[in-house]
Amino acid sequence: MSDEKLTELGALAAQAEGMEAAEAAEAAAAQGEAPEAAPSVSNAQLLAGTFQLARDTFCIVGELQSPRMVLTDDACSQLGAAWGAVADKRGWDLVGVLGDYAAEFSAVMLSVTLGMKLRRVVGDELAVKAEREAEKQRAAEAATVVNV
Repeated sequence: MSDEKLTELGALAAQAEGMEAAEAAEAAAAQGEAPEAAPSVSNAQLLAGTFQLARDTFCIVGELQSPRMVLTDDACSQLGAAWGAVADKRGWDLVGVLGDYAAEFSAVMLSVTLGMKLRRVVGDELAVKAEREAEKQRAAEAATVVNV
């Protein structure tokens, strides 16, 4: 796996850890415990992180870099702010809606990403094997025609 892909996966893991820390703080507060020193996460921050996670996952799965030119971190932050304002206006607590499922959400995104990459490389390998077999078959047929 290339260093760039490892960096992308590391970024996904870091985003997952950030979401987990926010949820842990909220869960501790709900139980009356003092939360660890995790900062609270606004709807805008949560959405910006979600847009970044979705963009990064799409880029990894699709093996594309062009979405990063449009959906820059700044653009994701702007989207998060815009949709966060909508959520705030409507009184939606997105961290509360997620409950303690941020870790699971991140794990699913990472698993889908890796599963898609695995499917692609296995498919490529099978295609190469099939082409080699077809070449052997054509060579054997050509040898048979020449010998006749």
